[in-house]
Amino acid sequence: MPLDRVPTVLPVGLRPGLPACRHPDIPAPHIPAPHIPAIVPLAAGPHLTFRCMVMSYVRVLRLLLPAALLLLLLPVASAHADDDRVPPVRDRATRAACGSCHMAFQPGFLPARSWEAIMASLDNHFGARVALPEGEREAVTRYLVQNAGDRISGELASAFMARVHPRGTPRRLTENPEFIHEHRKTSWYEVGNSAIGSIVNCRACHRKAEKGRYDD
Repeated sequence: MPLDRVPTVLPVGLRPGLPACRHPDIPAPHIPAPHIPAIVPLAAGPHLTFRCMVMSYVRVLRLLLPAALLLLLLPVASAHADDDRVPPVRDRATRAACGSCHMAFQPGFLPARSWEAIMASLDNHFGARVALPEGEREAVTRYLVQNAGDRISGELASAFMARVHPRGTPRRLTENPEFIHEHRKTSWYEVGNSAIGSIVNCRACHRKAEKGRYDD
């Protein structure tokens, strides 16, 4: 039979219902049977169902555990970040009344009784007379007292309160024993005669002083 008349070779089973035709000299191609993976139903046994449930829970826990740990650590990190600061003065009236002559010091550096004494003697405020309307004076006093060092939490405020005598009422920041301790290596005389001008010119050395940060 001429080669150009050799019939097309069709493997067995390629076209159901039709016999395969091949040339006697051309071997039939080997077609491996397709591999069908074995499927074990969940209902094969209660132990398999329980095992699948346990594995599912394990996978879920592996996904959720890192996120849960992160959520638990966030408050701790936030608390440590606040240890070296005191809350800044956010009250607009207090910033205006106290910040017109000097930096508005954070009330967390003195106890509540100190602020009450300071605000009650504005007629002689360290040699100057501070005139505030009665309503404004009461509002500023209320803000200072509510945010005083013995009314708020925080490591820095607690450190400044720890050295104050229980019956002591410091009326200046420089009278707080912790302030004196922190600046024990600083010559107040040299600072007063330099461009800084005063030991309580906090912004000259602490760039974030108005934000309540004194860790630099």
